[in-house]
Amino acid sequence: MADKGKDDKSQEQPDEGTATPPGKTADQPKDDKPKAEKTFTQKEVDAIVTERLEREKDKATKAAERARAEAAEEALTKNQEWKELAEKRELRIKELEPLAEKLAAAEKDLRAHADALGAQLKTQKEGIPAHILSLIEKQSILEQLIYLSENRAALVMGEKKKPDPVPESPRGDSLKAVSDAEKEQVRREFAGTVKGMF
Repeated sequence: MADKGKDDKSQEQPDEGTATPPGKTADQPKDDKPKAEKTFTQKEVDAIVTERLEREKDKATKAAERARAEAAEEALTKNQEWKELAEKRELRIKELEPLAEKLAAAEKDLRAHADALGAQLKTQKEGIPAHILSLIEKQSILEQLIYLSENRAALVMGEKKKPDPVPESPRGDSLKAVSDAEKEQVRREFAGTVKGMF
């Protein structure tokens, strides 16, 4: 604290060798007339303060308006970007809507075909032994249908090709007369067959 007091006195005192009275600085002209300090009335002080407050208020208002304008411009720029993005998305949606409709129709057709194939497969599986069905069912529907169409006859049990039915024996009254030549021909055929047996 003592040092501080000394520093203050050294600032007030002039350099050695100059005789500047207190209250005057070395660069001021040496005048013997003391200058009278200007005094302000309360009205003048109020006017000065009011003027400064109005200037600061104007500065603050202008700064706020500038900030609002910048924020509005930035928001408009962002809004414009969003608008462009929304327009691009709308165009993309318009491009994809027909494709979505086609896809929905294709899915409907696919389900109908799958149902038809399932019904066909069910009829093809009738009569197939269970141990073979368990192996076939590991394949896709299409593979099952192809396999069953190619191998169904061999896989179905109890479903054998029926032999041609034996024709009915003719009645005696509907027989035609056999000639002697026909009788001789039949004897020769049977004679050769009988001799081949023995």
